[in-house]
Amino acid sequence: AGGGERADRRRLLDLLAEFGDEVGPYIAPRFTGAEWYVQRNLLTLLNMLPDIPETVRLRIQLPDVHPRVRQEAFKLLLRNPDHRDRAIAGAVVSDDIQTAHLGLLAAADGCSPAVLHLILGRLRSGTFDPDLRLVAVRAVSTRPEPAVCDCLTDLCTSRTRFLRRLRLRTRTPEGMAALAALAEHWHWHPAAAPALALAERTRDEAV
Repeated sequence: AGGGERADRRRLLDLLAEFGDEVGPYIAPRFTGAEWYVQRNLLTLLNMLPDIPETVRLRIQLPDVHPRVRQEAFKLLLRNPDHRDRAIAGAVVSDDIQTAHLGLLAAADGCSPAVLHLILGRLRSGTFDPDLRLVAVRAVSTRPEPAVCDCLTDLCTSRTRFLRRLRLRTRTPEGMAALAALAEHWHWHPAAAPALALAERTRDEAV
């Protein structure tokens, strides 16, 4: 859609949102079977309302449809504490980068240990899209769980093949972010000490 059409759509949504919660009951029946852009607009409108109708809370899922619909559905699910963790877990494993990005930002504001370990597992396995790895590191770095320190250390260090000596990995954005997180949030933890000592001794000025 062009800029003018988007502006018109936004003005219409703003106008409907002014009716507040009275609009909610009329939205849910129109969602199922609608075109993806209609579903997106309906979800956008729901996100503009003060409260979510109970019928929508029960029926809405993270749709396996158009990414724009999925993104709006995710924002809606975050507003319901009963669905928040499930929504984040579904988002961070999504193939849609924008949805996964939203999930990681939400996780940074708080998530269950199960979701935290899901993110750590994806960081360790390298299955996050390159554009998301730095976001993922920042999302978990302040969580006070030893598994976070271990993961951050693994992201910025490795062992030599023969003598198994610890060394800094070749510099990457996520590795640098992990090292910075160790220095800022985990400098007191014994597991972070070897990596931080290597960083202090390196001749790499960026480090």
